[in-house]
Amino acid sequence: MKAEPRNKDVDIEGNVAEPIENLRLKLIYKIVFFALGILATLTILILIRLSDNLVLEKKRQALRHFEELASHVIEHQNHSV
Repeated sequence: MKAEPRNKDVDIEGNVAEPIENLRLKLIYKIVFFALGILATLTILILIRLSDNLVLEKKRQALRHFEELASHVIEHQNHSV
């Protein structure tokens, strides 16, 4: 039985091994895209929170405006009587 010379870059199943530089580059890409995903998520959450704060402030302004209008109407009714 004659031993066949084996290529070190090919495993038992015949798959060609990737160079370490390619694996390192893929890992770096995964880390960068993961970090970008986290950054995008945090940005969206911050924008939602700011939006909620603005809505709450506008509701308070509307309530103050309504109370002011109501007090003027009540004063006007009291002066009419």
